[in-house]
This record gives sequence, C-alpha cells and structure tokens, in this order.
Amino acid sequence: MNIKNKQMKKQKTSFIWITFVGITFFIACSTMESISMKNENKTSFRLYLGGSKGGFIEESDIDAISGATNSDDCIKEESNAKFCAGMHMDYQINNRHGFETGLDFVQHKQSIFYDDPALDMEGIVNIDYFRISMPLTYNYIAIKNKNENAILYLKSGLSLNYIHTNNTSIIGKVPDFKLKQFAVAPYFGINVIPISFENYSLGFFLNTSLLKGTKIFTDEIYHKSNNTGLLSTLEFGLNLNFSLKKK
Repeated sequence: MNIKNKQMKKQKTSFIWITFVGITFFIACSTMESISMKNENKTSFRLYLGGSKGGFIEESDIDAISGATNSDDCIKEESNAKFCAGMHMDYQINNRHGFETGLDFVQHKQSIFYDDPALDMEGIVNIDYFRISMPLTYNYIAIKNKNENAILYLKSGLSLNYIHTNNTSIIGKVPDFKLKQFAVAPYFGINVIPISFENYSLGFFLNTSLLKGTKIFTDEIYHKSNNTGLLSTLEFGLNLNFSLKKK
C-alpha cells in the first residue's frame, strides 16, 4: 500500500511539474511572439533532433568513505548514446545578440558498477531515464556570411531540468540509491548553420549541460563523498530554423 501511494505521489508530482513547465514555456513563447509583432523579422523557431551522450560522473578517489576499498575499479559508470529533441524560440535583440528558450527532451541509459569486497558490495544498477529541460540562453552570432546570415551561434545560460526514471534494474548487491527529480544547471551550446535560405536554414548543434551544482544520483555509501553522482551530458545533431520574416 505504501509503495502504491509513493508511486501515485510521484506520478502526481510529475504531472504538476510537466504542466508547470508547459505553461511557462507557452507564456514565454507568447511573450516573445508579441514582442516580435512590434519588432518584425527578429523572431525564429528552432527544431533540434539528434542524440545524447553522458550521465553520472563517478570519481575513483573515495578516500572519504570509511572502510571502502581504495581502488580505481571500486565504482564505475557506463553510459549509452540515446535520443534527444527540442523546440526553441529565438529572439534577436540586434544583428549580433539575442535570447533563446524552449523545451528539450533528452533520454539517458546508464549502468553503475560496484566492486568493493571490503564492504561486500558487488553488483550493477541499470537506469533508463529522461530529462525535460527548459533552457534560457544568451546567444551571440560570432560569424556571418556575405548575406548577413548567421553561420556560427555561441550560447550560454541556465536550464531547469525535470528528471524522470523509466526503468531500473539491479543485479547483485548494491547500496540503496535514489535519483533526484529537479535540478538547475549551466547550459552551453554551439550552432553551426552552413545552409541558409530566405525563411529557413539548416545546420548542426552541440549542447552540453553540466549539472555539477546538484548531486542527481546518490546512494547511502559512496555518493556521500564529493564529486560523485553529478550529471554531465552532451547533445548533438541537426537543427532546422524557421524565420517569421514576411515575404
């Protein structure tokens, strides 16, 4: 009964969070679109589609753990490449500077290996999870072509992240663990746009989120030390840009 109540509470929290993010995104986009009506040709939409790589950061230095085996192989992680997609709105203040916001969906799949004879820990945790991220970035156009179309964007800002666990499996003996649901992280990115037309363009993107301010994954033994359980990810792929310019 307690397990069922916890699952219902988690689903309710997830629903409230996703609703809040959706409403916030809608308000942000509506505000930017309203501004663009007064400042024509400054707003564009961006669609992102690609892969993701990265996950929890594990440090081999675990001197802070009492009684643990001080070995590089005591705790390790392995992550698999997965899928990411996003929809953003970009507002240009002038011909070099602008802001961007939107929603990103990023999948992750990761395994954490424990091998510590001193504490009788030997097993594997497999976690399949995803993030819904709402970034807000300052964009700088570093390079333009002869037609004044942007070729290289540099982005930096923050992202608000909701983290949801799809599936977890355990093999062997591992410590009790938990995965946090919410995190704020620095957000950096590069957009390269080699193909440009009047109202749309096609290019490549590379984004990274460094959730080093918050421990996302924690267990009752190893992740009490510093620099473990942090999340660092990389997203990459194609981006298609639609301008609101009128013909």
